[in-house]
Amino acid sequence: MSEANLSSSFDSHFVDAGGVKAHYWTLGTKTNNDPPLLLLHGVASSVLEFQQNMNFLANEAKQQVYALDLLGHGWTDKPQDPVMYTIERQAQFILDFMTALDISAAQLLGWSHGGRLALQCAAMEPERVKSMILVAPAGTGPNVLLELRLATLPGIGACVANFPSALSFRILWRKVFYHDTSSSIVTNEFIQKKLEIARQPGTQYGMVCCLRSLLNYRGFLRGPLEQIESKLVDMKMPVLVVWGKDDLFLPYKQHKVLKDKIPSVQVELFEKCGHAPHMEKVDLFHDKVAAFLKSI
Repeated sequence: MSEANLSSSFDSHFVDAGGVKAHYWTLGTKTNNDPPLLLLHGVASSVLEFQQNMNFLANEAKQQVYALDLLGHGWTDKPQDPVMYTIERQAQFILDFMTALDISAAQLLGWSHGGRLALQCAAMEPERVKSMILVAPAGTGPNVLLELRLATLPGIGACVANFPSALSFRILWRKVFYHDTSSSIVTNEFIQKKLEIARQPGTQYGMVCCLRSLLNYRGFLRGPLEQIESKLVDMKMPVLVVWGKDDLFLPYKQHKVLKDKIPSVQVELFEKCGHAPHMEKVDLFHDKVAAFLKSI
């Protein structure tokens, strides 16, 4: 896909991040000594999931904003070696991206898998993470949508990797959003954009590898769950957790471990909202995020 087709609103940029060609958007200018805000999307997603948020965060919340395509996603490189997709290596890619742009520290806003990666970055290099906004973060409890668990199985994973279809994407993405709003968001144009990205060589393989880094057919793996939970108490930076109470992917009650363990945490639970509060409850999400950023 040509770079011009990414979005009519934001220009594409690329940088070498630890030997990986990383794609990103950026908007806004640095003010005072505030660290920039780095947006991290979920599995099977891309920077496109932040189209509705970039302008507000840059212009209204007065942030210098970066949206990064994660390793194996969007228009970032897609290594074909599963070793590259360990949770530690995925987080290191984000830290390498920051280093490549001379960002010594950042505020991380992570959605779903991006939220889990934000936590991993904070565990690995806490001095580089000044605050976190965790939007329905993955990997904080054992439960996850059946379809994602099944995608980790060898045969099913191969089908997912090799045969992305409009029907399967429509079924899955409608489950992302609260049922009253899903049909208005998951349009034919929306699905077409997802397919264009998914049909790039290596994209679905990267998605399956990312899933397998944290879960299997039973749910999230005990090892990574215990590893990140043991680090939460040491995360001293301010943290905002946002979760939809009708999330079918990751039950919102899994926020409790974050509330109980992280010393400085604020939790916002949205009614009649699914797995993507930043896309479903845009104005409310922006209000909560702006207030949090102003308070720290």
